[in-house]
Amino acid sequence: MNITIETVTPENAAEMLTHLVPERQRKLSVKVVENYSRMMKAGMWKLTHQGIGFDTNGELIDGQHRLHAVVKSGATIQILVAREIEGENTIDALDRGEERRVGQQLQLRHGFTKGRDVAHLCRQLLVVLCASHWKQAGKFNVGYALNVYEAYADEINFVLERRSTTKGLRSCNLLTACVFAMGAHKESMRDFYSKITNTVRDEDKDNAAYALRKYLRQNPVFTFKSEMSGIKTILMCAMRFHKNEPVALIREGEEGYNFFLESQREKADKILQQCGFID
Repeated sequence: MNITIETVTPENAAEMLTHLVPERQRKLSVKVVENYSRMMKAGMWKLTHQGIGFDTNGELIDGQHRLHAVVKSGATIQILVAREIEGENTIDALDRGEERRVGQQLQLRHGFTKGRDVAHLCRQLLVVLCASHWKQAGKFNVGYALNVYEAYADEINFVLERRSTTKGLRSCNLLTACVFAMGAHKESMRDFYSKITNTVRDEDKDNAAYALRKYLRQNPVFTFKSEMSGIKTILMCAMRFHKNEPVALIREGEEGYNFFLESQREKADKILQQCGFID
């Protein structure tokens, strides 16, 4: 087996793909290709021991998604290429390992004591940001997590340090919505989150934070239609709280999301650019 580190252009990648026998490979995943492509365009792709593999017959047996991503992104990357891999059924041993989860990597390699919580929160924040351009967040990775965390570190640390132990008040939907809202109006939204997670005083019982707190406690296992549905419902209450308006009905709506987005659209777009979702 011969192993080299090579500079692969879109043209090189297209040529390598001509050595692929489709019926002897997994079905191509468009989502994986799109994810890799975004990373390459954003300069997030790293040279590792994982790369492209050709057997002794010159057949491409590993790396079709990486190569398709090079073509799609138009990027030139450095990648490890192994040729003359011996063994007719060598492919049987490929991709057998357990995938490293983002939270594990944040904790083991980046010094986060709450790696899993940070990863989950950053993933949902990316979903919220992608919705501003009608994009799908797709497969999450460490690079995305670090870009989101850098932009919202103070807000993320604030909610995680004060996360409630009460069922119904510790959901990631609540934390995500409050972090996003704090990105636009930090002080009022810190007060909003604190009023939801702390013991309610009599003078607070007429505001939107109390209404949401009561609702979440009465529905501790309530399932929203989707992550975004739950987040947008909470953002509606957050907007009412910021405007000092009462909440007669807990409901989903676009107004709250758009209200907080407009005050931080530049930051949202910067994160999406860093992650390769927009140009």
